[in-house]
Amino acid sequence: MTSPQSPDHRRVESCKELENTSYSGGHDSAAFSVTVATTATGCELVTVLGEIDAATLAEFGSELAALPHRGAYAVVVDLARVRYCSCAGARELLDLRDRAEHAGVPLALAVETHAVRRVLDVLGVAPLFTLRRNARAALTAAAG
Repeated sequence: MTSPQSPDHRRVESCKELENTSYSGGHDSAAFSVTVATTATGCELVTVLGEIDAATLAEFGSELAALPHRGAYAVVVDLARVRYCSCAGARELLDLRDRAEHAGVPLALAVETHAVRRVLDVLGVAPLFTLRRNARAALTAAAG
């Protein structure tokens, strides 16, 4: 689990920093990563890379389970670099949505790939989320 004090939790100063981040990927669970950062404005930004499947679900779920942190003004989950999302992964996103709603914290998802959008559409849950094509748009929507 990542907390504001852990080494994996870093501060992102701008969307420009996000755009300049390079990602390398493979097709195994070793290429999967979840990073939680806090923007200068207090938005929790979760960046996911790889595939959300049986091999990576526990890590994905444990990172999301801690959110939103107390004092967060919004949560954005950047799924733009996710190549596959299982139904169980969508369930984790729904659980996060419920926690964020209960805490009164806006949630937005950056969904660029067909793989993620498809599972949300097939399950009929896409309308429950604020969906945007990239992290910048999702951050703007969450700040709304």
